[in-house]
Amino acid sequence: MNDEANFQDDQAAELRKLIGEVQDVEHKIEESPSPSDQQFLETDDKIDILNLPPRKTVHQNDKTGFKFKLRRPLIRLIVVSVIVLCVLIASWIMMDDHMIDSLIPL
Repeated sequence: MNDEANFQDDQAAELRKLIGEVQDVEHKIEESPSPSDQQFLETDDKIDILNLPPRKTVHQNDKTGFKFKLRRPLIRLIVVSVIVLCVLIASWIMMDDHMIDSLIPL
């Protein structure tokens, strides 16, 4: 039981040390921010989250014309239609030639 208490104390000491290091780094960043942090802080202050317009009004103006999207079922339908149309035209031409040849004896 004494070993378990020592093990838990060791874990707690390690966690305290890690948290202390993280807090030290945070304090250093707050005291002297880097140029990228400074730019982030400046842009963060400009946006007022509480006064943003509703989502509906923001996205209402995004409708820019007609958008036609080709999806798999539509593409499949077009491809099958073209193939069937080609087969029908080819068979009609062959039947037409055959009909003309059978009507005119040589």
